[in-house]
Amino acid sequence: MKVYKYRGISTLDRDLNTLVSNQFFAPTAEQLNDPVETVLNSQLAASLTEAIGEEVHELFNETVEMRKTVGIYSLSHTPYDELMWSHYGESHEGFCIEYDLERLIFEARTNWDIVDVIYSKTPPVLDFSELLSGNGHKELLRKLVGYKSKRWEYENELRIVTTRSGKNNYAEVAVTGIFFGCRCTEESINQIRHALKGRLHEYFTVSYPEHSYDLKSSPLERDKNIDGEPKKHRAPVEEFAISACGHSGNDSNLLKKIEKAVEIVRCDPSCELVVLGDISASKKDHICVMYETNVETGLDNTLSRFFPIHAL
Repeated sequence: MKVYKYRGISTLDRDLNTLVSNQFFAPTAEQLNDPVETVLNSQLAASLTEAIGEEVHELFNETVEMRKTVGIYSLSHTPYDELMWSHYGESHEGFCIEYDLERLIFEARTNWDIVDVIYSKTPPVLDFSELLSGNGHKELLRKLVGYKSKRWEYENELRIVTTRSGKNNYAEVAVTGIFFGCRCTEESINQIRHALKGRLHEYFTVSYPEHSYDLKSSPLERDKNIDGEPKKHRAPVEEFAISACGHSGNDSNLLKKIEKAVEIVRCDPSCELVVLGDISASKKDHICVMYETNVETGLDNTLSRFFPIHAL
């Protein structure tokens, strides 16, 4: 799924720095532009947890306090919303980043939550039974960061909720496109393209067709003088990473598919070393490629990607 981040031109240098570094900044709820972020109707649940016991009540309070520390990266489902361009794209003079959501969160594994915002006329009510469920902690967090006033509905927002606020790293290939607003100057467009020289994503200009209120986009042709030559990356494959696969060695067609999957992974700029290519033991009819990533997340740097055999 593709998701979008609108950016203004006044913070271009800051935003280009994070783009070039393959990072996004997730602020706390208090740093967002809605003063009633994380408002929750929880009086009843608070009273009940207090009545049950101090330990349960403390757990409830600790979870509520997480709204002050988790990071929230706000994204939209569309690059064609005129209000978003007016507000966050600074009167259409800015740009919009297109991400592949699955790849954006891939290196983080299970450390982030994905929340589709629900728009309501009143703050959400926390039901006591939700606290006692197996997902009580997560459900409370979702209610804290996943609801906004009905007035914000035009944003069509999806949120990545990170464990802590601040900068987060992702793989370069997670960015799949850049859209330029209809008032974005040629100077700004060239500055962005030059800063991202050599990358493989696409560029688009957004405009209003004649006699229409509906925005559309048109692709920009690559210009070697601005965009440079596409960067080539081909990570090494550990010795015996493929040939050691005993149960696939007698099937030449299957071996070719494994080699193809390995080739896809090793050409990803985030891949440092392919350590294994084999039939997956956990996902039926899939090939698994294990590799070491160069994306710093504070977690183990060995990842696995899966490919349906029939698709290779």
